[in-house]
Amino acid sequence: MKGFTRALKLELENMKERKFSLLFYLIAPLLIIALFYMITSSLTLDWTNYASMGLRIYDFYVPNILGIVVLFITTQLMVLRIIGERAPYGTLDRELIAISKSGMFFGKLIANLIFVFLQCFLIFLSAYVFFPAKNYGSPISVFLFILLIGIFGAVLGFFISIMSKNKEQAVQLVPFFVLILMVLSGILIPIDLMPTDIATITSIFPLTLGTTSLKTLTLDGVGFEDVFGNMLFLIFWIVGLTFISLLKFKLERK
Repeated sequence: MKGFTRALKLELENMKERKFSLLFYLIAPLLIIALFYMITSSLTLDWTNYASMGLRIYDFYVPNILGIVVLFITTQLMVLRIIGERAPYGTLDRELIAISKSGMFFGKLIANLIFVFLQCFLIFLSAYVFFPAKNYGSPISVFLFILLIGIFGAVLGFFISIMSKNKEQAVQLVPFFVLILMVLSGILIPIDLMPTDIATITSIFPLTLGTTSLKTLTLDGVGFEDVFGNMLFLIFWIVGLTFISLLKFKLERK
């Protein structure tokens, strides 16, 4: 991958120039979690199978909120990393003269995934330490699934950026994809109430895998082995989308 190190350094320098924008991406989810905590932490849950556990509405819905927030924020983070730097907006095409497309692709992706790791860690601390929701599972497993949702969101944003014809189209596609995944995640409509064919497909969608795993880990206290299959499916989505994005990026003409 010719020029990977150079592409990585260029992206890190670019991130320094976008520090105020990145700061917003760090602060915004923490504010949302804090607001949700203030609204729901005193409300007792009394209408689900978890009612006898003395859970709050906050405890029950935090996995869903985290999934949506992490997915949207990380997708938004990456959506302009390619299309937003093409001429006449940026210098991407000129940089590709000295750096291979593979090097540029992974340089940008890895640099931003470092930020996603920090972002997901702060979100985890916010939801389970600063504004603590009930967690009967392993903190490491919970953080791992938050991170996997974040990585998928970043890869999805990169995919949209590469597939889009212009910045406006890329920005428009983010809420479309996120809303579709949310509707088909079981967050709004329980999967067991969906038509069988749709429920089968929905059960392997990335947001479904992530939020379902977070909920069973934190509220049911299951072990990592019980959600290992979901983790593999999430990794498959990440790897598959990364491969498709890289292939499209390498084959496209300037």
